[in-house]
Amino acid sequence: LTIGASDSPLAVLSAQARGIHVPVQVSHPQPRANMWALTVPALLAGHALGLTAVPPDVVERTADLLDTIAERCRPSSETFMNPAKSLALDLAGQLPMIWGSGPIAAVASYRFACQLNENAKLPAVFGALPEANHNQVVALDGPYGRLAAAGPDPDAELFRDRVEEAEAGPARLRLVLLRDRLEHPQVARRAEASAALA
Repeated sequence: LTIGASDSPLAVLSAQARGIHVPVQVSHPQPRANMWALTVPALLAGHALGLTAVPPDVVERTADLLDTIAERCRPSSETFMNPAKSLALDLAGQLPMIWGSGPIAAVASYRFACQLNENAKLPAVFGALPEANHNQVVALDGPYGRLAAAGPDPDAELFRDRVEEAEAGPARLRLVLLRDRLEHPQVARRAEASAALA
């Protein structure tokens, strides 16, 4: 079973091997922009073959949730209503340290850092707990961590221009914790201690 554009080299190979090729409409040359179109056929095939449990109603609910998130995060949405824009402003002028607290969150932290690098042209550090607590945590006590500890004047927070701050001074560390339902209880305690320390 192969999944891809109908006129792709993969489709030709599948035909030569007498495989089943599922043609999908590729909307963008970058595979990550076609993730839904490429993933759903594989999940449904896995379900049909008894390899995984992904009933069609789960796919529908996931699609509805993704549509809701896309609507909230659309470019024309006001910043105070758009969590993506709010996060972008919160990270402006910061050096994000993105740590995942479980297996899925660790992969997401890597992906988040890569997206900041590739699309926002910003440096970011990723890690997984508890390993990040062995080496990356000491950065919180270094010069960039001390800048973050000083923080902005709380009385001026209401009128704070995060973009202007980003252009004005050196980067400050900003811990972003991605939590995972599968995290170990000891890792959960480390995540909470890391947040308090940061």
